[in-house]
This record gives sequence, structure tokens and C-alpha cells, in this order.
Amino acid sequence: MLELSLREAARSGAREIRTEHIALGLLRVDDEALDLLVRSLGVDRQAVRADLEDRGRRTA
Repeated sequence: MLELSLREAARSGAREIRTEHIALGLLRVDDEALDLLVRSLGVDRQAVRADLEDRGRRTA
């Protein structure tokens, strides 16, 4: 999880891992329990990812 968050931070050009990078890293995790949770909440992973990436661009 931390590695995925670090990759997200690096991909966005950030020098530190911020909250949005942790969330983006979590969205990348391929886990059956997480998939079940996300679906039960009615969350669209792609829409959340796009929103977080957009917010990251606006705060950079």
C-alpha cells in the first residue's frame, strides 16, 4: 500500500506522500474484500480516481 502511494506521489510530481496519494494507492489495490466494500458503497473507482487526480493538479 505504501509503495503504491509512493508511486502515485512520484507520478504526480509531488515530493511527499499526501492524503490523495494514499487514496489513489488504495484504489489500485487488487483485493477481493476491498472490491466488495467499494461495490457495496456504490463507489465508481474510475470516477474517484479521476476526481482525486484532478484535485491534485489544482493544488500542485
